[in-house]
Amino acid sequence: ALLMLLQPDLGTLIIIGLVSLIVYFVGGGGVKHILVIIIASLVALSILVSLKSYQADRFKCMIDPSYSPQYRCHQLVQSLIAIGSGGFWGRGFGASRQKFLYLPEAQNDSIFPIISEETGFIFSVGLILLFLALFLRGVAIAKRAPDDFGKILAVGIVSWITLQALINIGGMVNIMPMTGVPLPMVSYGGSAMLAALASLGILANISKQMKGN
Repeated sequence: ALLMLLQPDLGTLIIIGLVSLIVYFVGGGGVKHILVIIIASLVALSILVSLKSYQADRFKCMIDPSYSPQYRCHQLVQSLIAIGSGGFWGRGFGASRQKFLYLPEAQNDSIFPIISEETGFIFSVGLILLFLALFLRGVAIAKRAPDDFGKILAVGIVSWITLQALINIGGMVNIMPMTGVPLPMVSYGGSAMLAALASLGILANISKQMKGN
């Protein structure tokens, strides 16, 4: 947490914190302890946001994207334009307009709006359903894991990937503040892709050893 705060990288810190709580709960952690941690984290988060103006601006942009459309909310506004202009069927592969110097980080954090613009509502929903299917499969693997370590590890892996996808997409469609985290297995980046695929490889190994196989 300290390293994430020093960067600062609040998005990654939130993911690490949530996944840690989930793993703690699955491992037998008490509900009272979890509630205390959540309350303390919310208090710390509110203090941090109040001290950092750019983080407070992200909450303001979520509430009202017209707050600063040319500066603070530029990425969010361009993201919503890309998603909206894609319509139901999309403009077609490679036909995105927002990726040409309009939408920042189009290949990284903002890849979902480009997918929505080029392939439309149907494919975008399909991508979200794939992440949901991965989560459900990961939970099924955890339930039938050969031991407690395998169960907790499987839950941790699948929680990390699906939570990060939820936070990324949620920020792009403006149902939560933008955090700047990439979309797992979709955004450009070698180290992020390597970490995600290695984790899924571990999950597949746990699946091979499930009880009843």
